[in-house]
Amino acid sequence: MMNKGFLAAALATVVAIPAASWYTGQQYQKIVEQQMALASEMPNVEVTLEVMDDSLFGRTERYLYLMDDPSLEIALEFAATQTLSFWPLFLRGEVALDFEHGTLAEFAQQLETLPQMRGGWSAFIPGGKAKVDLQLDAMALTLPDGEAHLALSPIHYRGDFALDLSTSYGELSLASLTFRVPDNDGELLITDLHFSGDAVMTDGIAEMQSMAFQLGEFRFDDGHDVSLVMTALTMSGETQEQESTLDLVSLWSVQELQFASALDGSKTGLSNLRFDTVFKGLDKAAYRRLQQLEQSDPIQMEHELIEALDALLAAGIQWQLSDVSADLDVMMPGQTLKGQFQTQGQLSMAPTSIQQLIGPMAIAQFSAQLDINFSESLFAQHPLAPVLEQLTETGMFTLEQERFRTELQFEQGMIQLNGQPLPM
Repeated sequence: MMNKGFLAAALATVVAIPAASWYTGQQYQKIVEQQMALASEMPNVEVTLEVMDDSLFGRTERYLYLMDDPSLEIALEFAATQTLSFWPLFLRGEVALDFEHGTLAEFAQQLETLPQMRGGWSAFIPGGKAKVDLQLDAMALTLPDGEAHLALSPIHYRGDFALDLSTSYGELSLASLTFRVPDNDGELLITDLHFSGDAVMTDGIAEMQSMAFQLGEFRFDDGHDVSLVMTALTMSGETQEQESTLDLVSLWSVQELQFASALDGSKTGLSNLRFDTVFKGLDKAAYRRLQQLEQSDPIQMEHELIEALDALLAAGIQWQLSDVSADLDVMMPGQTLKGQFQTQGQLSMAPTSIQQLIGPMAIAQFSAQLDINFSESLFAQHPLAPVLEQLTETGMFTLEQERFRTELQFEQGMIQLNGQPLPM
């Protein structure tokens, strides 16, 4: 005889699973309505949703996207289908791009084979967050004129986002991109590209809070005269917020950069390159208003743009150079630069307005203070060496521990080196 407790549990499970799946579907519908409302607030973006199939345990949706930015000469239109599965308090979606619609249809005509989108996203409803893991197959295409070929390795994206779209984080990676021009042996190669960032949604605008970009190698050769090789490029940025202001931090570094030109026989080498800067004390409200307006028609919003820019300028702008440095090895006919260069300091603009900046006294709004130093060997084999020696004798430069140093100051349109006016 069947145990009554087991039978009751089985019946409860049979009822609970559909009920919980129905609840998941209802919660998802609320999420979709909220997301569509946010999408309607995004400037220059139109999103249309069509529910193709709907059931207790899932649904199929088709999204149409139209991005018509006035700053672009063409509008972007594409479609995607999403297949959803509803489980108790859990849902999963699989996404497929439609290569027969809009801009992607035009792009697909150049592809040798149509790539597939793999993976999807999933969410635990009570947690309020979703995880994404998508991969687009490798692609190869020939441009319409047949004179160039482009090949991309699989593109991988993973991340997470809040179901109300208030926050998001993502990582995009690409192993290689190759662009070739067969007729002249030209080639562009990019390897090990990685991008990551997190954003918050404010008034329908996605604002990056931090981001990082890495590139293993960038190699360009026109097949005849010019070549450029850059290795280990990294870049990161961060928005640091205070009560009414914000700072924009940007850090760049390149391990090595080599440029050669057969036209003049020059070779330029840079290594250990750094470019670390901070825009400090920007008016937070004005900055965010500019972000909103930059995605609108600049002609229609000209008055609002001027007002927002004036509000930003009214607080003044300070650009700090935390570290700008590099090891140089430059060879040109009759000239050689070999050594290390470094500078720190800040460039400032006093509280002002657009009207003052276009007036005759605009230069008076700017000031700069830079601490410049470079190795003694940098100009040793350069025509400027005698000039540098004269400036050192006058005290405009000092020579300490095999490094030239000077403090450059710019104020009221006048330049000083180590406190002495620079002859103009």
